[in-house]
Amino acid sequence: MEVNEFSGKKILITGTSRGIGKALAAYFVKEKAEVYAVSRTACDIQEPNFHFLKADIQDTEAILRWLDQKEVSLDILINNAGIICYENLLDVSREEIQKVFSVNVISTLCLCREIARRMMGQNRPGVIVNTISFAAKIPSVGSGIYAASKAALESLTKTMAAEWAPYGIRVNGYSPGVIETDMTAPAIQANREAMTDVIALHRIGTTEDVVKAVAFLAGSDSSYLTGINLEVSGGKLIVQNAGRAWKERKEREEGK
Repeated sequence: MEVNEFSGKKILITGTSRGIGKALAAYFVKEKAEVYAVSRTACDIQEPNFHFLKADIQDTEAILRWLDQKEVSLDILINNAGIICYENLLDVSREEIQKVFSVNVISTLCLCREIARRMMGQNRPGVIVNTISFAAKIPSVGSGIYAASKAALESLTKTMAAEWAPYGIRVNGYSPGVIETDMTAPAIQANREAMTDVIALHRIGTTEDVVKAVAFLAGSDSSYLTGINLEVSGGKLIVQNAGRAWKERKEREEGK
C-alpha cells in the first residue's frame, strides 16, 4: 500500500471556514495529515484527524496556547486567512487600512515567526505557505489597500525564506487568480465572459486547482523552491488579448 507523504504530518491552516481554506483542510484531512484549523467561524469537517479552534488570526497567543495544549510540533503552516477591502483610496478610513494590514500583514508575520521559532527547535525541515494574491502583481481600482497588503506579504515571504533557510524552513507563497468559491460566485456570475476572456486557459479556476498547487509547495517535490510566489491563475493577463487566440481557433474550426 502506497503511503502518502502527508500522512501523519502536522499542518496548521488558517481561514478554513469556506472557500479555498476549507478545500485545503478537506484535502489534507483526506491525505491523513493531522490538520489543525483556525478560523473565526466554524468549519463543518468532522474527522478524527481534524482539530478546530474558533479564533481570529490576530490573536496569535490564543493559537499558540491551543497548539501547546495539543502538544503539537508542526511540520507545515498554511496561512490562508485574510480580509479584503473594497474602498477607493480617497474614501478608505485609517481604521480600515489598519485592520487590513493588521490581518493580512502583521498578524500573518507574527504567526509565521512564532511557528518558525518552534520549527527551528525540532531539528527537522519545516514548510510555510503564504496566500498572497494576484492583486500583489496587478492592483485594481477600488481595492488598493488590499493589494498593498498582499504586496507587502509577498516581500516578507522572500525575506522569511532567506532568513529561515539556514534552519531548514522553506517559505513560499501562491497567488490565486479568479477562483470560483461562494465568495466570488456573484461577481463571476455577473462578469464570467469578461473575466474568462483575459485568462489564457479560458476558464475560471476551481478550489481543486489551488489545492494541487499548495500541496506541491507543501510537499517534497518543491524541495528546491523557496521565496517564490506561484501564480495559480490560468495565465491571467499574461498578454493583453488572451481571448483573441480562442476567437481565432473558433473561426478556424468554423471555416473547415
